[in-house]
Amino acid sequence: EIRRYLLEKCQLQAVISMPAGVFQPYAGVKTSVFIFKKKPVPKLDENAKIWFFNMQGDGSSLSAAKKFGPQYRNDIPKLIELWLARRSFSEGGKKNTAVEKPYSWFTPVKEIIENDYILSANAYNPYVEGEEKEYREPKEILKEIEGGEKNLQKILSQINKLL
Repeated sequence: EIRRYLLEKCQLQAVISMPAGVFQPYAGVKTSVFIFKKKPVPKLDENAKIWFFNMQGDGSSLSAAKKFGPQYRNDIPKLIELWLARRSFSEGGKKNTAVEKPYSWFTPVKEIIENDYILSANAYNPYVEGEEKEYREPKEILKEIEGGEKNLQKILSQINKLL
């Protein structure tokens, strides 16, 4: 119910997914930050889009023994840059520069509703380790299975001859 309330009544603007360990040594769990406007909305716009940012590091070691340094990934500057670009675009800017692979993307509110109001970035992330998800054609998969079956039959036939 809380996720539904945030989406329908609070004008959810963004979900920032932070890695496990970002709050070490106090908590090692993965965390998401919600950015919203507490402003009554007459009716939820299902065509609106929520901005997601997938942060991989905060400039620290993400372990209980926190260490900081340039050797640790720091996505905070990119987060700020893309958030400002997102705000500029949503306020009438001409070019949307708030989406940058593999960091950020927009997800339609309608898709979130259809997914039972789940607000986890991983549920909508179109990138897999920096690459767009690609799906194989079912016919291609079926051909591969059939080829494997033929090969298996051949091997079984050879084993039978040896017996």
